[in-house]
Amino acid sequence: MLYLPLPEPWTIETLPQYIDQLVGFVDKYGDIARYRTHDVFTKGLPVTWVPEFGLQDWVDIVRAQCDGPFCEPFSGFVSLSQRLPLVDNRPPLEIPVKNTHQGMSPKKCHEVDSMVAFVAEMTKARQVTAKSIIDVGSGLGYLSTALSKAGYQVSGVEGDEARATKAAEKNSFRSIHKMVETYTDLDIVEDSCCSLSLRTPSFHVFF
Repeated sequence: MLYLPLPEPWTIETLPQYIDQLVGFVDKYGDIARYRTHDVFTKGLPVTWVPEFGLQDWVDIVRAQCDGPFCEPFSGFVSLSQRLPLVDNRPPLEIPVKNTHQGMSPKKCHEVDSMVAFVAEMTKARQVTAKSIIDVGSGLGYLSTALSKAGYQVSGVEGDEARATKAAEKNSFRSIHKMVETYTDLDIVEDSCCSLSLRTPSFHVFF
């Protein structure tokens, strides 16, 4: 078993105090971590005490190379951030991939392999005999291509026209440019089919 080293000056003897302060930090500032990245840029952070800094100032703060002066709430946040974090110096984990797919990262390969296996398991568990699949939000068609190779008749639906057009070059499945807002927008095939979404994992069968 691997353990992460405690940040200085914490030791195994002071571990209870470290945990208490860490829990207090998460309880007090957790809303910042849970705030959506998109909202940070469009609405700002959910606090009023964060000063306006340039990029280099923020880089220096993250690297503990800038000590202020800051206002009291921000100073406390910075101080605790520097004293409490665990630093993980371990090498990144190797993601096991059953198959390699051209143009895909190991992470994407793992996602595609997992989803193809998921489809096989769900169709078997629910005794679904339909071989037609609608891949909602098919993007560049990585998943659709893998499903086609697994023996399914796939129709990929993508709202981004450029991505749908590029996916169509693969020729292993039908790529359709269309916005999907309700189930009625999935009137793409006449046969019974399975509807998939990789972004919000779900499984539906239409007859």
